[in-house]
Amino acid sequence: MNVLKHDITINAGTIWRIVSEKRRLSVKEILEMTGYKEAMMLFALGWLVKEDKVELSDNEGTLYVNLTSSLSENYY
Repeated sequence: MNVLKHDITINAGTIWRIVSEKRRLSVKEILEMTGYKEAMMLFALGWLVKEDKVELSDNEGTLYVNLTSSLSENYY
C-alpha cells in the first residue's frame, strides 16, 4: 500500500471512530477535531462513503456526516 493510501485509510478510521461516538458531525467539526488538512479529510470521507460507513447530508449549506454502520463493527 502506498503512503498516501495508507494515510487515507488511517484518517478514515479515525473519522469513523469520532463519528461513531457523536453519530452526526459537520465537516467543519471534523476538521476542527482532527486537525487534518481539508483535502486529506475529504479523501477519508470519500473512502468512508464508498465503504457505506457514513453518509453525507446537506442542511442549509452545512455538510454533515452521519453514521450508517453499527457501532459493533470496527473500522480498520
